[in-house]
Amino acid sequence: MLLEFAPEFGAIDQNKQALLREAFSGLAPTAGDYPPYLLQLKANLAGDKLLAEARWYAPPERSEFVRVLAYKFDASLLQAEAWLVNFSVFAEGESYEASVAQVRLYLRGNEVAWERRYR
Repeated sequence: MLLEFAPEFGAIDQNKQALLREAFSGLAPTAGDYPPYLLQLKANLAGDKLLAEARWYAPPERSEFVRVLAYKFDASLLQAEAWLVNFSVFAEGESYEASVAQVRLYLRGNEVAWERRYR
């Protein structure tokens, strides 16, 4: 899924990404034998978007992510709702493979925002 944050949330640096991982760890496994099913997070270079991949315990819903975001960052539900400006699930209700394919298409179309290239 893709989570986009308002500027008021601040840039997603390593510390904030660790807190987000802790916040979302109750929604998906963080340990196991098959890494693609484990919670993985990747922030874009600007630090305002986050890709989250996992085999979620339940279908991902915005309200659940807002709830854990508010709890972890000691904010009100209204504040957490304002921070999360976009919540998109890739290939919702489809297979893992379909979701991976949509994420890859998204990343190819937005490569500059997600990948640092060195020459």
